[in-house]
Amino acid sequence: MLKYTIFNEKGGVGKTTISANLAAALALRKMKVLAIDFDPKGNLTNYFLTENPIKHKRLEDVFNPDLLEENIVQVRNNLYLLPAFNGLYSFDKQTYLSRQFSPMEDYTYIVENLLQRLRYDFIIIDALPTFNLLTLNAIQFTKYLLVPVSMNFWAMQSMIELDTKIFNLTKVGRIYKIIPNFYDRVTTVSRDILHELRGTFLTAVTKSVIPRRIALEKASGASKTIFEMFPNDPAAAAFKKLAREIMIQ
Repeated sequence: MLKYTIFNEKGGVGKTTISANLAAALALRKMKVLAIDFDPKGNLTNYFLTENPIKHKRLEDVFNPDLLEENIVQVRNNLYLLPAFNGLYSFDKQTYLSRQFSPMEDYTYIVENLLQRLRYDFIIIDALPTFNLLTLNAIQFTKYLLVPVSMNFWAMQSMIELDTKIFNLTKVGRIYKIIPNFYDRVTTVSRDILHELRGTFLTAVTKSVIPRRIALEKASGASKTIFEMFPNDPAAAAFKKLAREIMIQ
């Protein structure tokens, strides 16, 4: 089982779009995929469900090894979802956690202990864009990070800062893979930023590049994956290539 947390502390990098479309691309390759929405706002959930059956559940009604699987929903062929729910807002309240999950001393292992019995080919976690306790739990469980980066002048500095912060705050080392997103091959800015990223982070940058496409924006606006609305668009081909790349790591 391969597990990835998709995360960037910077907003607006297309994190949820990549989570949804990468999970869908892996499912199209007949992998059994579980997507997990760890953002209480539920953006990833909205890609796959018109109504969220667990939206109003409490944390203890979902984060329980005996109840977890009944909260997982099959949303497409080979693709399953643990939707976002309101109880996630309670996760960072350590007094609540100590009451519900004691005598655990290290709260970063709660998600790992909860999810380790699941059996999927891939687990993709869409994390909040902040280093809160839930995000640290996701990183501790998956061990691997996929970090979307938009092609702008702030990308390099933000990546260096994020790489250092991940190294200092987590127990899993440095960034695993950086995914160039919103790439526009006709602009020198995109080309320069991509060249600089690869020169600095070397093989940590994926060979696959996700292009800036109106089709992706339209699909996201309609809460659909690119494969459901524009299966022949270059963005769909890019996500298929990214899925292949992730599969052989």
